[in-house]
Amino acid sequence: LSFYILINKIDVKKKINVVLFLFFLLGIILIPKSVLGFSCNNTLLVTDKNTYNNNENIYLNGSWELYYNSGFEVSYVQIQITNNFDKILWNSSNYYVIGISQKNWTINIQFLNLTLTNYSCKIYLKMYNYYKNFNTNEVVATYREIIAINITKREVDCELTNFKSNLIYGESNLFNAQFYSGNTSFYLENETLQCLTRNNDEVIYQTDFTTDKDGLLSFNISTVKHLGLGRNYVSFIIKNNSHYWINILK
Repeated sequence: LSFYILINKIDVKKKINVVLFLFFLLGIILIPKSVLGFSCNNTLLVTDKNTYNNNENIYLNGSWELYYNSGFEVSYVQIQITNNFDKILWNSSNYYVIGISQKNWTINIQFLNLTLTNYSCKIYLKMYNYYKNFNTNEVVATYREIIAINITKREVDCELTNFKSNLIYGESNLFNAQFYSGNTSFYLENETLQCLTRNNDEVIYQTDFTTDKDGLLSFNISTVKHLGLGRNYVSFIIKNNSHYWINILK
């Protein structure tokens, strides 16, 4: 028995072309994105809320996708906090990693040294992206994300217990004053307050109190000498007023 095989040149060429095309596609797929050129996409910058008291922490999360050719390019992402005048109050490290990055930061607002006009201010959290091409000297510097947040001082409330607004001359009155901020779950613990008693716009008594763990202090106004007939005023002044919106309570 004998056999023969017919080789068709056209079929061989087609097979070679198909193989070459597959290798070409595979090569494109395997090319790192960094070789394809600079890009900074899929950026995200979020905070846990939009308004903070000035003694709180800002919890910030960010993510981005950065690509560049490290042979002749450089690029990085940096997180910044600025005021209304674009002055940088805080910034993170520079992040050069090629690919997808995800970071989080905890920022203590007290370290920003803010000036609160009318007891509040606005600051800006920004994702800054820098790029330079060493072959062409092209430079790109831009903000990919910007968030505006409000910073406020805490509002203080005072609740009086057993306080008598009308006294007969010589009558005793021991009352409690409880201080809290925002709601009754945040008491002004271990805060120093100055107590002033006035009569006819003249200070007739002053002393300092320190609140306990429940924001409480006790005061027997009957111990104040020279209480006059008529209207007397009792005021509490928060001596350490860096965090609080109201510093005089009457």
